[in-house]
Amino acid sequence: MDMDRKKFFLIVVLLGLFSPGIWSQTKVVKGLVTAFDKYPVKNMKVVAQKAGSIVNTDSLGHFTIVCTKNDKLLFEVPGFKTRRKSVKGKDFIKVTLSLNENERDVLLKDGYGYIDARDLTTSLSNYNVAKDPSATYRDIYSLIQSRFSSVQVRNGKFYIRGGDMRSVNSDTPALLVVDGVIVNDISSINPNDVATVDLLKDSSAAIYGARGAGGVIVITSKRGNKY
Repeated sequence: MDMDRKKFFLIVVLLGLFSPGIWSQTKVVKGLVTAFDKYPVKNMKVVAQKAGSIVNTDSLGHFTIVCTKNDKLLFEVPGFKTRRKSVKGKDFIKVTLSLNENERDVLLKDGYGYIDARDLTTSLSNYNVAKDPSATYRDIYSLIQSRFSSVQVRNGKFYIRGGDMRSVNSDTPALLVVDGVIVNDISSINPNDVATVDLLKDSSAAIYGARGAGGVIVITSKRGNKY
C-alpha cells in the first residue's frame, strides 16, 4: 500500500472513530489534475480547505480525498496559476493548470518536477550535434538555419514557419532558451559548444505561455552552463 493510500485510510478511520457526527457531513471526491489539458500533474498537493485533509496526486495525476460536502479544493503548484474548485454536488473533479505567465524561471527540462520532461519536449524537430560530429558552422545562426528549413533569420531574430503561424512573415519571433534560461540574444554562442537544438511550437511551446506564441528555440550546451 503506497503512502497516499495509507494517509487516505488513516483519515477515514480517524473520522469514523472520533467524529461520528461530522462523518455524515463528509464525502469522498476523486479527481484528475492535468496541465495544458493534456499532461498529468504528479505528486502535487490537493488540499480540502474546510476539512483540512491533504493528499498528493499519483503518477497519472489522479487523487482521492475526504472533504466536507460544501468544501473547496485548493490546487497550488510553483509556476502554475492557483486553482480552487467547489466539490458541492460533485464526486469527480477534473482540473487543468495553466502556466503563470509572470513566472521567470521556466525550466523546460524538468517541468518543475510535476510534469514528465518527455511530455513537455515534444519537438517540432531536433538536432543532436553529438550525432553529427563532422559538421562545422561559422556561427550559431548558420547552424540553426542549415539544420531547420522552417527557420529564417531577420534582423538577428528567428522566425519559425508552419503550424498556427500563418507564414514566415509573422511579426512574432521565436523565444530563445539556453540551458533553461530565456535570453534575448544568442550571437555569442559558439556552435562547437552546442549539444542539442530543439524547435517547439503550438502545444509544445505552451509551457512558455504568450511568450512562446512564435515558437521556441531551445539550445542545450555541452557544459549545461547558463550563457
